[in-house]
Amino acid sequence: MFKYPHGVFVDRDDHIWVVDGVTKNHVVGNTIRIFDQEGKLLKTMGTDGVRGSATDPLNFNGASDVLQAPDGSIFVADGHDPDSNSRVLKYDRNGKFLLQFGQRGNKPEDFNPPHGLAMDKEGRLYVADRGNRAVKRFDQNGKLLDVWTQFGQPSGVFIDKNDVLYVADSTSNPAATGFSPGIRMAKVSDGKIFGNIPWPESGTIEGVAVADDGTIYGGFTNVPGAHRFVKN
Repeated sequence: MFKYPHGVFVDRDDHIWVVDGVTKNHVVGNTIRIFDQEGKLLKTMGTDGVRGSATDPLNFNGASDVLQAPDGSIFVADGHDPDSNSRVLKYDRNGKFLLQFGQRGNKPEDFNPPHGLAMDKEGRLYVADRGNRAVKRFDQNGKLLDVWTQFGQPSGVFIDKNDVLYVADSTSNPAATGFSPGIRMAKVSDGKIFGNIPWPESGTIEGVAVADDGTIYGGFTNVPGAHRFVKN
């Protein structure tokens, strides 16, 4: 069913949203499929095998992540490799297109690409802009609020029930950027890093999720799978 499953999100109804992107050898998925807990397909966004342009509101090109806000609004990070899009799209709870923002580039409002999404309790949207080495914070209408560069090269972002931001850095090179791969933690109130799980290899931790008990899960891509981290 999937060409390049790249992102996953579980909503308040325990439905599972799976983002299918474009493979390294250009096999195209470009869908977001929503399933119930039994694996029944409920809805599909995008068109399997179709690349959408940067102005196409209904088809994606290199989709990377998705989330649903508490009011039902849907946000899609559409972009991955250089020949893909680089934008964030917003839809209502029924999938009606509302707006999009961002383009490929290195300006504060640009993305390169929007690789991961998260949302805090106040409804602010966090975008992992890996190529631009920043976590960017927006309101839900696409207004840029903050650009945080203290997290290295963020691939994945997650915000837990306590409004703690977790950032997975998979690609930093200490010699080139001064950062090392790992998972960094900060409160969304100030963005100050208070914790770090270092990792000795690059090209590894692209995703992060945190359970209610504080257990941290990292999604690894060098040897595909997950690692679990618990407090000592």
